[in-house]
Amino acid sequence: MRETFYARIDTPSAITAQRDWLVIGFRHRHVMALTFLGIFAGAALTAFLMPPRYQSNTKILVKRERQDPLVTPDASNAVAQIPLSPTETELGSEMVLLKSRDLLEAVVRKCGLQNTPRHFWFPPYGKQGAPAKALATAVPDLERALKVELLPKTNLISVTYEDSNPQRVAQVLHTLVDVYVEKHLAVHRPPGTFEFFQQQTQQHNQLLEEAESRLVNFSHKEGVVSPGQQKAATLEKLSEFQSDLERARVAIAETYPTHPVRIIIGFGPGASGDIAARVLAQALTRILGQQFVVENRSGAGSNIASNFVAHAPKDGYTLLQGTVANTINPVITPHLGFDFVKDFAPISLFATLPNILVVHPSLGVRRLDEFIKLAREKPGELS
Repeated sequence: MRETFYARIDTPSAITAQRDWLVIGFRHRHVMALTFLGIFAGAALTAFLMPPRYQSNTKILVKRERQDPLVTPDASNAVAQIPLSPTETELGSEMVLLKSRDLLEAVVRKCGLQNTPRHFWFPPYGKQGAPAKALATAVPDLERALKVELLPKTNLISVTYEDSNPQRVAQVLHTLVDVYVEKHLAVHRPPGTFEFFQQQTQQHNQLLEEAESRLVNFSHKEGVVSPGQQKAATLEKLSEFQSDLERARVAIAETYPTHPVRIIIGFGPGASGDIAARVLAQALTRILGQQFVVENRSGAGSNIASNFVAHAPKDGYTLLQGTVANTINPVITPHLGFDFVKDFAPISLFATLPNILVVHPSLGVRRLDEFIKLAREKPGELS
């Protein structure tokens, strides 16, 4: 009879393992405390000695130059225009151009980065060797500090630069953009284009000056008044007229009113226009020191009141409260006996009242266009 013996392995429980770790930690508590304090002190010293970092960002919009449409005598011969949106290849080439070595070298030279310290514990580039070596070291550092990326689904290239000096952050990014624009024009614009257009501009300016000189000589010889002089004289007379008008208005305001003023309204007492006119009359009485009296002359859609004021003495002591009815009445009644535009002078807007168009629900319309359509379909049936 065979018997098999198996070794017994007691697996420690989680509680036993935690107790063992606690025992070890308690025995070496001084070492662990010193280690923690050392790590904390190192982190605090590093944070204290490290200078603050500043970041500057700019975005560059890439697009093709504007192209004027081609004009041909036959519309069928129109040539398709190239879209202004650049391709991914063109955007990629602009990003490569932004980080090209000659461009970064120009930025380093203009900003003097080869003479600035790399970090607070490193000496400046210039003290590490020859200027060429300092430049060769500063350019890769600038390339690493620059973050050039294409924003998704746009034609914008984002350029970010980080440094410990806030003035240098802005200077480097502005210089980078200026140098990039110069290099972009040198690469994409044919040589001599600017000089050609500048020469053409100078020639046309010279021709324009000669033509103006001949025109002035002709005006002096023939005694013709130039449009500019005539305009200046007209404006001067207009200014004098406005000054006289203002003086007349001031003189009238000093003596007006000397007796009560009537405010004529075309609606009966208690109407919304009547209430607004009486509030105005009380305020004018208090301010100007003379009685402003409201008179109701209702009827004919305010035409009676308007006709009365139109034929009253034009001395400013008979006023009319105009409403929207005065703009509708000439359309409804062509022969009113007065012209509301010519016979009246507006003074001021002192109240606004809403007008609402309502219909019976059984009519079946809910908007103004539906009501107009129904009125056209049933002429003379709506009232």
